[in-house]
Amino acid sequence: MDWLILLAGGSGHRVGEGENKVYRSVAGAPLLAYSLRAIRAFPTRVRLVVVGRKDDRSLLDKLLVEFSDLGARVVLGGTTRHRSEFAGLSAIAVNNGDLVGIHDGARPFLTAELWESLRAQAAAIGGAVPVLEPGPVFRTDGGGLRLLTGICKAQTPQVFAGLALVAAYQQATREGVDTAETVERFSEVKIGTIAGDHRHLKVTTAADFTRAADLVDQWSPERWLTETAS
Repeated sequence: MDWLILLAGGSGHRVGEGENKVYRSVAGAPLLAYSLRAIRAFPTRVRLVVVGRKDDRSLLDKLLVEFSDLGARVVLGGTTRHRSEFAGLSAIAVNNGDLVGIHDGARPFLTAELWESLRAQAAAIGGAVPVLEPGPVFRTDGGGLRLLTGICKAQTPQVFAGLALVAAYQQATREGVDTAETVERFSEVKIGTIAGDHRHLKVTTAADFTRAADLVDQWSPERWLTETAS
């Protein structure tokens, strides 16, 4: 059976509020609830670990009552995203062949279809990440503008061979490197990419909440209901 670590330790500073943004309502439901609805729709059950903040524990427990069928385990996160990810990984017992996904709860529009695509690729080669092409990116130097190629924006969930992922994070914690380098630097796992979706946004600002509310009718826990973003 596979694992999914759901990160729910965000803040509301960029939104202009003090509360954790993942509990703020979007179209009548907490932001985090959308990811939980998608997880419920996965065709194959996963073992779920939700990483939250101590100050939000009552809010998280209240929300998870609605999703008690998922059997989520709650652990407290660290002071950084990397430490929160490691807290989640430290709470699981991975067996050979297990896959582990890490998903940011601030990205509400996870779908079962996306999860299954990532899971299939990770099972085949060891790792899978959804990515977006950012458009032309230029670097300035003494010779003027230079077009950079091969750059992409990563989304979540990101899914990897479990044993390799846990070992990589253990080594990365000792070395003190950041999350982005963990799998690349401390494992031999091959990481593939699949096409992400611009609608699968990370909600960070007040404008993002407005955008998310506009997208709700295009989304279902199983898949997007329209082919392209409007």
